[in-house]
Amino acid sequence: MNLDYLLDQLTWRLNGLLRDRHEAELIATKAFRHNMWATTPPAQATADMLDLLDRTEAIQDAGGGFYDIEAVLGLPHG
Repeated sequence: MNLDYLLDQLTWRLNGLLRDRHEAELIATKAFRHNMWATTPPAQATADMLDLLDRTEAIQDAGGGFYDIEAVLGLPHG
């Protein structure tokens, strides 16, 4: 899986909350502090991002909005 795919998924799953793919990249940068843009993300980073996408989708399904999602993305993961 590559970074473009992850950003497309983030943009698609946050449709209506994000203006464009650039905003998806900003959120991903915030969630993953290391420079994942220079290389293909490691398998664990990919898994972490997909987990965040699933959690984001669950928040949206429960009626949460942008700030609820921001709170999830701002938390340390480990």
